[in-house]
Amino acid sequence: MYQVLLDGRLLYNPTIQELLLTKARLSLELNTVGWFDFTLWRSHPYYNAIFKMKSIVEVYEDSDLLFKGRVLNTQDDLKGFRAVECEGELSFLNDSHQRPFAFGGTPEELFTQFIDQHNALVDASKHFIVGNVTVTDPNDYINRSSSDYLSTMEAISTRLIDTLGGYLWVRHESDGTYIDYLDDFTVINQQSIVFAKNLLEFEDVIKGQDVATAVIPLGAQLTEENSVTPVDYGNESEFGASRLTIESVNGGLDVLVDADAVALYGYIEKVVIHDDVTVASNLLTKGQADLAQAQKFLRTIALSALDLHKINVAISAFRYGAYTHVESPLHGYSENLLTRAMDIDLLDATSGTITLGDEKYTLSTVTSKAANVQNSIRDRVENIFNMTNINKGAIGNIININIPELYDSLTSEIQQSADGIIQYVGENLYLKGEVDSLIESLSTVFEQTSDSFTFQFNQFSQALQDVFDVTTAEFDNQSKYIRFVDGVIYIGIESDPFEVAIANDRISFTENDNEVAYISNSNMYIDMVNIITSMTIGNYAFLPRDNGNLSIKKR
Repeated sequence: MYQVLLDGRLLYNPTIQELLLTKARLSLELNTVGWFDFTLWRSHPYYNAIFKMKSIVEVYEDSDLLFKGRVLNTQDDLKGFRAVECEGELSFLNDSHQRPFAFGGTPEELFTQFIDQHNALVDASKHFIVGNVTVTDPNDYINRSSSDYLSTMEAISTRLIDTLGGYLWVRHESDGTYIDYLDDFTVINQQSIVFAKNLLEFEDVIKGQDVATAVIPLGAQLTEENSVTPVDYGNESEFGASRLTIESVNGGLDVLVDADAVALYGYIEKVVIHDDVTVASNLLTKGQADLAQAQKFLRTIALSALDLHKINVAISAFRYGAYTHVESPLHGYSENLLTRAMDIDLLDATSGTITLGDEKYTLSTVTSKAANVQNSIRDRVENIFNMTNINKGAIGNIININIPELYDSLTSEIQQSADGIIQYVGENLYLKGEVDSLIESLSTVFEQTSDSFTFQFNQFSQALQDVFDVTTAEFDNQSKYIRFVDGVIYIGIESDPFEVAIANDRISFTENDNEVAYISNSNMYIDMVNIITSMTIGNYAFLPRDNGNLSIKKR
């Protein structure tokens, strides 16, 4: 269920007549501020409590915060409706500007410099704490500069994201609002999008306008101090002053060409500038990477899907910034794609779209993509599950993960033997990388024999943060049970000294197989009772006084 808060007060709840909205649409997209638009009638109790550029609006689905931002615009019409436009909290980065700068260092240091400068200029409600920064540069050193007064959002976009890639991600913790700069995301939505199940519309878009078969890499502008070769670089052009090229380390040629790609698509040239590269050999390395990247098409999957969470709350809702598995045999499609954007209508569960992709596909992949659509993840996960199902101790040997992603596996089986029947149902959560590691296993085992029934509830979990940091992992393996033996129900946890036994005439509590308390024939027997505040016996109560004494009073 969706709910909307305005400055901490409940603005929208679908179960309260006075707090209904006539429109409520949420648009979320990676590396954008995000938008939330809603419309309310003048009889709404908070109709006049909405203040532009000041009021804070939050959108929740169940207990999950989907959006937080400020009111940007309002518009009233003749019929008494007020339309409100809100922008997400990344827009706070447009409220500050970076002074002209020249920087040399790591991407994390520059990102931190931008955020620190932002925090120094705005009020505390718009502050961000620098969180996880996983975007890197191959040389672990970049040069960036600007002679303009760029907004902090523009500075991050043009001086980091446009050249290094990555995603901005805002998260709320108990000690403040964090902003991460991530190379990739590491989770997979538990809910898949499947044809003939919840897939409503499907559009596969492959763009080739930025594809090139030849690349001219250019480095830093040349001066007398950093000129390293007597080659004549020519006069200034549309790219500014003369720049470092790869001629001195590429047989006198300033261009890199892929002959196979040229044979397929012809000669298509592209210029790529690296302002921070001053060594020709480093420029050659970057140019080779540019050429490989330039031979890739941009693929985006735009689709409409029914979020099954709206029908069954036991199914996890879609979240953007996570990978989603898409299964459509009709289109020959079975892949995990990054959920880049979501358009959600809070008032209509069947409306809205999900945008997946921004995957890069090589020319050869596009030419014969049908041969490469199926991923091998399922087979590898299944192999790991088979191994860990036999021997949980083997988990310790496979926890070194380089690229953490989460993957769900649901399993069930029934085994029959001469002694009884065992039914197993389980859900397993894996960390996917170069090898696979079981992070959490939840299972229920039902065992039936001729004289007893046993339900076994198993939970095996591994500390996620430890795994993501690739350090020594910690495991927690709990096994809970309910047993029916000779008309008695036993409830407990393996390795725990306490157990409860329920018979038709007695409820017993045991510790280390010794009965410490029991209830029978309307009486309770226990060695010691510790009552924190008060006790009532019939019409009389034992109540503590303010001075610490105990009184007996008739109620």
